[in-house]
Amino acid sequence: MAGLAPWLSLADDDTPVGINPTQTTPRMGKGQVRAGMTAVIKRMFGNNRNLNTKDFLTLGFNGSQAGISDYYTNNGSLYMASLTFLPLGLPADDPFWTDALQPWTSKKA
Repeated sequence: MAGLAPWLSLADDDTPVGINPTQTTPRMGKGQVRAGMTAVIKRMFGNNRNLNTKDFLTLGFNGSQAGISDYYTNNGSLYMASLTFLPLGLPADDPFWTDALQPWTSKKA
């Protein structure tokens, strides 16, 4: 999700960055990005498998898979979980929030 940060912060104006055609699809597709991110967040955190019995984050992608964790990650590591809040840095009138949700895949999420 952190890889989306540059796209989400693109200017939406007449500056060279704002009108660069190579960056227009992500900027114009913020409703699609929001829909995709929402689906990912629901799948990662919506099934009550990410906390242990003491309410600390488990090691793994979705649930406890300690074997796929990095050596520096531990229970309670909030870095990855905090990435879900990345869009909160955008203003309320940003197209990310105001654009209608768009299909982001041909499969049902």
